[in-house]
Amino acid sequence: MARQKGDHFYKKAKETGFAARSVFKLEEIDQKHALYRNGGKVLDLGCSPGSWMQYAASKVGPEGRVLGVDLAEITVGAPNSIFHQMDIFDLRIDEDPIKDLVPFDFVQSDAMTKTTGIPAVDCAASIGLVEYALYLSGKGALRPGGRLLAKVFEGPGYQEFLKDFRKAFKKTEIVKPKATRTRSREVYLLGLGFLC
Repeated sequence: MARQKGDHFYKKAKETGFAARSVFKLEEIDQKHALYRNGGKVLDLGCSPGSWMQYAASKVGPEGRVLGVDLAEITVGAPNSIFHQMDIFDLRIDEDPIKDLVPFDFVQSDAMTKTTGIPAVDCAASIGLVEYALYLSGKGALRPGGRLLAKVFEGPGYQEFLKDFRKAFKKTEIVKPKATRTRSREVYLLGLGFLC
């Protein structure tokens, strides 16, 4: 906590009203790739504490919609965003809260289980979360040509998974934003042009 409070991005998040410093990772990627469109629909997996959801809601505008899903409760929101407290692995395309919003233009995921400090375990957990985001996308959560951005940890199994991820999109980029802590093994996979 002491390290976090001395962090430039943590302070900036507090000053600008965002729930967490992770918003600046998303903002940097968005500035390069224009991830959102006015009036678009966004699915935010693992949305707690809510900074990505706040940012997405501001980018899609009042006519857009953002659905955030997480096991942990959030305290932020916007008129064009909806939060549903549940395990993302329990999401089904033909059930609430997702059925009336599919397909989405963009699926974003900063989701992660509690880390153990064991690289093989944490990497596998992160891959599992992204695999489920891809599964939902293939079932109809993501429109053809849509985009998916997801956090994953580099480690055992990462390179093999990356090959599978690339097959689902016309183009894939691996991004490590400046707001990522130096020693972190996390990277973001950005899939552009979903091939359903």
